[in-house]
Amino acid sequence: MIISRQIQTLFQRSKTAIEILHLHSLLLKTSLDHHEYFFSQLILSAASISLHDARKIFDYSPIYPPPLFAWNTIIKEYSNNSSTPIESIKLFVKLLRTVGGFKPDKFTYPFVIKACGRCSMLEVGGSVHSMALKAGFNLDPHVNNTLLRVYGACGVIDFARRVFDEMADRDVVSWSSMIAGYVDCEHPLGALMVFREMKMVNEKPNLVTLEKVTRNSTIFYPNRYILNGRSRVSDGRAAATGKIHAPRDLWHTVNAKNIRNSSYLADFVELHKQVHNSNHNHIEVVNTLEFEAS
Repeated sequence: MIISRQIQTLFQRSKTAIEILHLHSLLLKTSLDHHEYFFSQLILSAASISLHDARKIFDYSPIYPPPLFAWNTIIKEYSNNSSTPIESIKLFVKLLRTVGGFKPDKFTYPFVIKACGRCSMLEVGGSVHSMALKAGFNLDPHVNNTLLRVYGACGVIDFARRVFDEMADRDVVSWSSMIAGYVDCEHPLGALMVFREMKMVNEKPNLVTLEKVTRNSTIFYPNRYILNGRSRVSDGRAAATGKIHAPRDLWHTVNAKNIRNSSYLADFVELHKQVHNSNHNHIEVVNTLEFEAS
């Protein structure tokens, strides 16, 4: 028991690859490497310092099959690493093929789905999505939120919207991910509509939500201006001034096919105010876009 507590302290203090190797050696000498908890903690500590070393320890695990926590830790680190997301998918396949292995859980699927998105492997991501549904994770918010981000980033906004519409519980991450999907697919009005729905159900947007609405997208705006997070054009008037002057002939200026309801004007104003109150959003007001009715 005393040795166990001492090793637990060493886990917290180990910050370098050399210290992890010494800790691994200690676990081997005490046979604690056969203990699922200590082996999992070793993988967790090693992965935060050297993914290469963590994978070596994992591959030579004295426990067969290795604990699911260890699998998830390595899969997660691969999916987060810009150069190795494909390894996350490969390890997931290995997990599925392991005789007597564990079934992926609600933590495994989001990591793998994220890796599919980073690798632009949409078909594989769809297959993993189907597996998650069959495993009973169709209502899991972590799985669904990851699907929203991946489908949106891959340009299949209809898939993302279907997942979003079928979600029983949506949090601010769900709404932000759906908005980001529309933004990535260059559907600014879709992003605004979701923002409006978000307000109607009293879900409070946070800074991330606002940033996703305004960044890298063109949001149609009253007074014939646009908010453009990536425009190279600036007339020097920033949205942070908080000044909004909607012209009386707004609806003669804006295409009725794009904006059908005058209630959207209130959403424009509300969005502007929230962005104005955020110190983390930098947008430019550009007086260059003329709306033409078709």
